[in-house]
Parts: sequence; structure tokens; C-alpha cells
Amino acid sequence: MYHVDRSVSRIHASANALVRVALVAVCALAGVRSGVAQYAPPELPAEAAALDEPAIERKTPSFFRRPAEHTPAAQWQRVQRLEGEGRKRKAVKAANALVRKWHHSPEAAQAQLAIGRLQEARGDLTAAFDEYQYLIDHFAGLFPFQEVLTRQYQIANHLLKPPKTFLGLTLTSLEDVRLRFEQIARNAPNWELAPDALFKAASCHELDNDPFAAADGFARLQTRYPAAPAAVAAAGEEIRIRRALAAKYPMDAALTRRAVAAIDNALRAHGDRLNRAELAGWRRELYEAAMARAYERAAFYDGKRPQPRAALVAYREFLRTYPDAPQAEAVRLRIGELEAALSPVPETAESGVKP
Repeated sequence: MYHVDRSVSRIHASANALVRVALVAVCALAGVRSGVAQYAPPELPAEAAALDEPAIERKTPSFFRRPAEHTPAAQWQRVQRLEGEGRKRKAVKAANALVRKWHHSPEAAQAQLAIGRLQEARGDLTAAFDEYQYLIDHFAGLFPFQEVLTRQYQIANHLLKPPKTFLGLTLTSLEDVRLRFEQIARNAPNWELAPDALFKAASCHELDNDPFAAADGFARLQTRYPAAPAAVAAAGEEIRIRRALAAKYPMDAALTRRAVAAIDNALRAHGDRLNRAELAGWRRELYEAAMARAYERAAFYDGKRPQPRAALVAYREFLRTYPDAPQAEAVRLRIGELEAALSPVPETAESGVKP
């Protein structure tokens, strides 16, 4: 016979059991997260995770990449045996199978480190860098962080070579190398070599014939690491590039202003470690060249192609920007003449026009 009360009690019991299971799962998840958090390397500030690139996608079990052994410990012994026998390719496969199958095992971090080391030994440096990055993204605190970071830096240095060219055409790009140097700086922003990594990332822009991005990269380095030795070298490189751009595009006043600003920043931040007289000379040249171009622009509207209103605006801007210029007094007089010529004639009865 069907009893409603008994059915209701069974439903309540099932619901309570489900609630208990859910609470246990939540507590376990919290424990895992707290355990992972305590392994975070000191070089990575808390805010870095929000600004960083997404972590490399986690390796998952694969039917075609199954481990040969039945436990992570036995599989790790297999990896070590293959490596000892010099069978690096098979050792990489075995280590990858371990990581995919037993990602949370104590042996997984060792196996992932071995993958990076073996790929490096095999000469596949880009793969080695990426495997080290996977280690940093997914096994924080479970490996020698400083050692891995140094290996990444050495790999990026080895890959840093001028692009290949043929008949004046660039065949290769350094974008991939630049991104690796920038990744190193993100991995450990407080590391002593992080400024050097950003310096080389900016150099990659210049080697790829993008001086604008290179100058901006050197400027960002100085802002981020003002006290680092690399900041002084970056200031010199930024000034060199911005001076060249100002000379190449003389009609672009913004480029000249940026070159002057770069010199001013360098004098203010590193004046005691740079040749102040040389920088002051370069600044004067840029200033005088920009002043001459501004005056020529105003004179063009006032003479060769008469546009009184445009000339008046240009003269006023010239006087505002260069109040102590040698032409300043003549410009003031000319402004007065243009203003008088452009002012409307008042209507009077004597002129025959009714008020």
C-alpha cells in the first residue's frame, strides 16, 4: 500500500544526503584552492594574474597518449629510465602521458619539468620554452622557479637573432621572440632580469623595422623600472630612435616634441649618468628646428599662399609656443597688422550706410 508520509520522509532523506555531498565537495574545492595558493611564487604579485595572458590550456587525458604504467610513480620511473638510456623522444612522450593522466599527482610537476629539459636537450627550444611556461602556469610552487625562469631567459636570448633578409626583403619576424621576453617579465616582474627582458623585447621591435613601437617600449621600461640599470640604456635608445624619427619626418611636430620630451625625461631621471652637455645640444637642435618650421608654416600662409586668417592663427600659436624666439617681436607686429586688416569696418553715416 502506498504511504505518503513514508515517501515524503524518503525524499527529505535523499535531499539531506545531497546537501551533505555538496558541502563536502565545496570544502574539498576550497582546500585544493588554498593549497594551490600557498605555492604561489613570491615573484608574482596578486594583481599579475588579472593582467596576465590566459594560462596555457591544461593537458587532459588522451586515448592515444595513455601511460604504459598503472601508477604515476611507476610511469615516472619509466620516464627516468628512458632518459637515462638517451631515448629523449620516448621519454618526452612518457612524461606527457603522466601529466595528462595524473595531473594532480606529486610526480606530474617533476614530469613536466623533465619535458622542458628534454625538449631543450633535443634542440627544440621553442617547445622547451612553452613547456616551461606550462610548468609555471599549472604547477606554481612545485618546482625550482628561479631555475626555470633562467632557462626561459637563456632560450629567448638564443632565439634573438636579426631577421633573415633576401634582396632587401625581410623573410622572418622577431615577434615570437619579443612575446617570449615579455612573458618572462610577466612571469616575474620583480626579477632582477625582468628589465633586461623588456629591453630586449623593445629591441625586437626595432629589428622588425618598427621604430615607433621600439621607442614606446623603451619608454615603458623606464616608467616601470626607473631605478634599474637597463633604464639608463633604454633612455639612450629612446632618444636615439626619436631623434631619427624627428629628422626623417620633419613636418610632424609631434615627433619632435616626443624627442624633446625623451631628452628632458632622461636629464631629469639620469642626468648624473649621461652626457648632459651632449643631450642639451641635441635638445637645442630639435627646439630650434621645430621653431624654424613653425615660423615657416606661418610665413607660408602670410606670403606664398595668402590666407590671412590661417596666418594669424599660425602666428599666435608660434608666439605661444616660442615666446622668446628671435622672430618674436616681428611676429607681434605682424599679428597686430593682421588683426587690424581682418577687423570689420564700423558702419557710419559718413560712409553712406544707414546705421
